[in-house]
Amino acid sequence: MRFAIATLLVVALALCASPSLSGTFVCTKSSEKILGFHNGTVLEFKPNGEVYIKSPEGKGVVGRYDISGEKLNIKFEVLGTTLVVEGKLEGNRIVFTDGAVFEKR
Repeated sequence: MRFAIATLLVVALALCASPSLSGTFVCTKSSEKILGFHNGTVLEFKPNGEVYIKSPEGKGVVGRYDISGEKLNIKFEVLGTTLVVEGKLEGNRIVFTDGAVFEKR
């Protein structure tokens, strides 16, 4: 009985843990949209769910990310508007739905 309860607790904790991403990724293929990511944009992911987005011009914004399997969502604000971009983890790359590609540095 105790073993069953302990096993259930371990499984429950594993399911509650959210996956994290860390490291720096650089845009090597620009977005197909005018307002999308451009070559040289840097994404710096922190294990706590924060992502620092730095443009090639040096301007930056802090956002939040979440991962579900290979799916990645980044949420951030620009001029009071909340933006959400969706992408997919592919090995050491992130490919966004708007065509932007980031490579791990």
